[in-house]
Amino acid sequence: MTMKRLRALALTLSLLLTSLAGSRVLATDSVSPTFPSALLAGNPSLPLAYATGARFRKEPLTEREKFLLGLSLLSSGNTEGALRVSKLIKDQPLRTLLKGEVSLHEGKKKDALSSFLRAYRGGESEAGLAAASLLIEEGRPDEALTILEKISGTPLLESVRDSLVLIALLNKGRNEEAISRARSLLARKNLPPARRLEFLFLKGLGETAQGDGHALLSTTGEMMRAIARVEKEASSIKMRALSPENFLLTAEDLAPYTVTPWFRDTALSLERLRALRWEGKTLEAALRRFTDAEQRARLLEKALGSESKATEEALTRALEYRLSLDRIKRELEGLQNRLRFLLDSAPVLSLVSGPDWEKTKEKLEKLEDSLKRINLLLRETEETIDRTAKKGKGKLSEREKRLRSQAVRRFYLLRRKFFFLQGEASLLRARALNLAKDPVVRKGREILRRIEKLRRSWTTNSGRAERIIDDLLAARRYHRRREKHLQEIMAEVRKAKKEILTLLALVETAYEKEGETLASFLAGGVSRAKAVVHHLKGRAYLHLALAGEKPPGGGDPFSAAKEEFLSALNGALPESLVPEALYALGEISMTLEEALFARKMEEAERLEREGKNFEEPKLDFSESGKYFSRLIEEFPSSPYLESALYSLAYGLQEQGKTEEAVALYEKLISRFPRTRYADEINLRIGEHYFTIEEYPTAERYYRKVKEGKNPELYLTAQFKLGWSLYNQDRFLEAAGAFLAPLKAEKASEKLKVARLTAESLWMLGKCFIELGNPLGAEKFLKKEGLGRFAPSVILDMMRVLFDASRYDRVISLASHMAKNYPLAPELVESEKLASEALVKTLKEEEGYRRYAAMGTLFGKDSAWRKWNEEKGTVTPEMEKTVEESTRKGAYYFYRLGREKKSHRALREAISTFRVYLREFPSTPYSDDVRFDLARSLFETGSYRSSARIFSSLFESAKSDKLREASLFMNFESLKALYRPGEADVAEEIVRVGEAYLKAFPRSRKRTTILLDVARTLFNEKKFLPAAETAGKVISEGGAPSEVKQALRLSGDSLFNAGLYEKAEKVYRKLLERMKTRRARAEAEKLVALSLLKRAQKLEEEGKAADAARVYARIFSEFPSVEFSPLAGISAGKAYLKGGLEKEGINVLEEVTRRHGGTPFEGEARRLLAKAYEKRG
Repeated sequence: MTMKRLRALALTLSLLLTSLAGSRVLATDSVSPTFPSALLAGNPSLPLAYATGARFRKEPLTEREKFLLGLSLLSSGNTEGALRVSKLIKDQPLRTLLKGEVSLHEGKKKDALSSFLRAYRGGESEAGLAAASLLIEEGRPDEALTILEKISGTPLLESVRDSLVLIALLNKGRNEEAISRARSLLARKNLPPARRLEFLFLKGLGETAQGDGHALLSTTGEMMRAIARVEKEASSIKMRALSPENFLLTAEDLAPYTVTPWFRDTALSLERLRALRWEGKTLEAALRRFTDAEQRARLLEKALGSESKATEEALTRALEYRLSLDRIKRELEGLQNRLRFLLDSAPVLSLVSGPDWEKTKEKLEKLEDSLKRINLLLRETEETIDRTAKKGKGKLSEREKRLRSQAVRRFYLLRRKFFFLQGEASLLRARALNLAKDPVVRKGREILRRIEKLRRSWTTNSGRAERIIDDLLAARRYHRRREKHLQEIMAEVRKAKKEILTLLALVETAYEKEGETLASFLAGGVSRAKAVVHHLKGRAYLHLALAGEKPPGGGDPFSAAKEEFLSALNGALPESLVPEALYALGEISMTLEEALFARKMEEAERLEREGKNFEEPKLDFSESGKYFSRLIEEFPSSPYLESALYSLAYGLQEQGKTEEAVALYEKLISRFPRTRYADEINLRIGEHYFTIEEYPTAERYYRKVKEGKNPELYLTAQFKLGWSLYNQDRFLEAAGAFLAPLKAEKASEKLKVARLTAESLWMLGKCFIELGNPLGAEKFLKKEGLGRFAPSVILDMMRVLFDASRYDRVISLASHMAKNYPLAPELVESEKLASEALVKTLKEEEGYRRYAAMGTLFGKDSAWRKWNEEKGTVTPEMEKTVEESTRKGAYYFYRLGREKKSHRALREAISTFRVYLREFPSTPYSDDVRFDLARSLFETGSYRSSARIFSSLFESAKSDKLREASLFMNFESLKALYRPGEADVAEEIVRVGEAYLKAFPRSRKRTTILLDVARTLFNEKKFLPAAETAGKVISEGGAPSEVKQALRLSGDSLFNAGLYEKAEKVYRKLLERMKTRRARAEAEKLVALSLLKRAQKLEEEGKAADAARVYARIFSEFPSVEFSPLAGISAGKAYLKGGLEKEGINVLEEVTRRHGGTPFEGEARRLLAKAYEKRG
């Protein structure tokens, strides 16, 4: 493989990794096995390997292949290359078709359409498909259908044709036909899942256009099942594509994915995988060839290496041999020179011949040893002499000095002799050595002769070695040249192999990446399809919401639609559907936010009614604004732009961001001058300027709102125009503007301008008030033929004047209303305002009397009632006003009568209460009114009537509290009615009291009722029942004052019943509870009186002694009681009578001591005298 071919292959791989699909025209020719670079049927993208020369073949390109090459160049952006290729195409229709594709690529749709039509007429069916697609885009579906009906051919072409036919029918509005045709296509057998998915999608578009939400939901379910089958089938194709032995795919495999819009990337990826696998196979074959070449070169290199190694080894040995010869030569020459020197010096050294050399050598060694010992002794002796000399310096005697000198001389003499002997010994040794060298000289001469012989032999061998070395050096140079050449060959092979491996790695990397890309394309296609399904489901839920229907599973259809659109948007939704999804999400979010705001407002109103704290709700359109803003920024040419701009501005204005909203409104009008939102935008901009009090500017925008298109907007604009003029003090002009809603009043139900009518009347009245002529409004309306609104305007002016505290004018207008419009429905509110105005002017009685009179004025038998009931103008609000006013008047006189004890006021209250109950018998206040009526009767002394009403109210009232109060007041009425001796009234009091106690056993008034019943029984001389009833108060533990009253009443009842002992006990309990002196004295008197009655009763029974003891208790316990002394005298008498003289005398003596000087003393002394006399 040459370097040029390798570079071409590298370029091919890089282009393969970056190639893109860009043409819509579908090629249908199948490709022969010899065609290069994975040109597959149905794929408009041609890998550029062919264009770069990465594939070679002997036969020339066909016309179709040239066309596909041009499409490939066009898809990669090479327009000029595509045009050059078109010039090489001889087939006119194909050339025209390619030129049409170039024009379309350049954005020249008209030229492209013209080229496609010419090519179609020339017989190219693909051109017909392209032309039909452009015609549909231009809004000419009829022409497209005409072309599509004539196209037939391969299954792939027919499949594309069927899709375009459905699209054309949908664009033409023939939705039923499109749905029917889609159903027939879906009924085909063996329909690929991808095609089924596309047909289902187009069917769903038709159902969307028809607004059939339930059918659309059914279709989306089928689409999800089709998507599951697509995933399964596409995964199988992916496995085939990634399998090395099955890398070739057929047109039938890829056709459904090529045509289906969501999976075209998948088909292209599969084709690129086959192209890469083809390139990989080619590179692998080249790599095998280079690997074989490399192996052969290595074998040659190995053989050459072995030969070179043998040569090197031989050369090494030859060089070593030559070096050995040189070393031997040098050694022989040195030995020869030394031997010659020895032989030359040998005659001089040989003096005498002697004994054997070994013996002589031994003796000489012994002599040498003796000399060494003597030498050692001499040195020691010399050292001793030196030490002695140093030590004895200056201490020796003369004699000793002489002896020492002699010894020193002798020592040196002996040393000289020793040196002499040593010299002699050396001489003897030399002589002996010379005698021993004679044999050596002879041997040396013999060696010299041998050395000479060796020198002659060396010269011969040295020449031969030089010749061998020269031959070996030449062989080495030859081997090195061969090795260098082989290395150059191997380098070339390795370089080529390296490049092939690099390219193969690129192919493998590209293949792996393309596998990942294929997986992502498959997932992306499925994701796109699922996103489209979610999008269609969102549309379906919207249709259900607009039809007021619930989704099949229940819940809010708007929330369900929002979830589906969000799922679509978060998925891989095709870009063409994104604007619609964004706009739908924005509108749905606004709808849900408005609903949430309404719920929050209801909750806030509830909390306000309950008096609880609450946070003021606020609209938050930030979420919808996010969607609208994204649509505006990312899709400026979307058909939803106009609506998105308006909705975004509307949301901003509703949130109070009016300046931003106005800027967007003006941007919308500048971008779309004829926008359908023009009137509403002008109205809203006018509202903005009205809010910031720029009334002339607001007036200008209000006048821009046109009359014909939207009557409601026009009437609103006229109303706000009137306001703007009013705020500019142009009151008469404003009144004219306010007439517009009044003139449209007949159509108010359709136009929903009833509110504007009421407000316009209000403002019309204000205008004439500002002009200082309130009644002028009546004349103004009559002049315009709108006299029927006069009562309403008069009433509105009364309201305005009332709010302005101009009560005299209010009363005047009310009189005018009553005089001129006595049957007008507005008379009710007029009378109410007049009454309230009178109250405000401190004419309370007159005002409330007017309130009270409304019950009769507007009652069931009144002329006003009959007239308005016939007209159907009586409203619940009027009924409520009359009811409240009548009740208000009645209660005024009721309170006045009770506060000032005025029977006259109470009688007016009674009269009004009776009118109220006659006119409004079923109001929630009827029970309260009946109660207060009875109370008024009670206050005026009509006890029997009040008792009757209270009794009836007890039976009919719904409130337990009111029933209790009614029964209690019935009891009180009977009490007030009762006079002693009236047994029937007494019995009724007891009956009502018992009924009260039974009905309300836990009432706080229970003890009061018991006491009153007990008193009634006591008055009727039913002492024992009275005592028993009073005892219940004591046992139940009432208030302290009530218990005291009960004790007194119980004691009195027992006392009167003759049960003095029990009465005494009760009185004693009463005494225990008394705190003040006076109260205790009274209680003591009662106890003493009961004891007195008891004693008298005992005395009457003949029980004098017992009576005496009782009398004595009174006298001893209650000395302060006025009849205590009498009790003492009675005790003495009884004791004396009973034979207890001693006790009697003691009591009488005590009386005389306590009450001396009183008449009681004389009586006591008289009795004592009798007692003493009797005792003698």
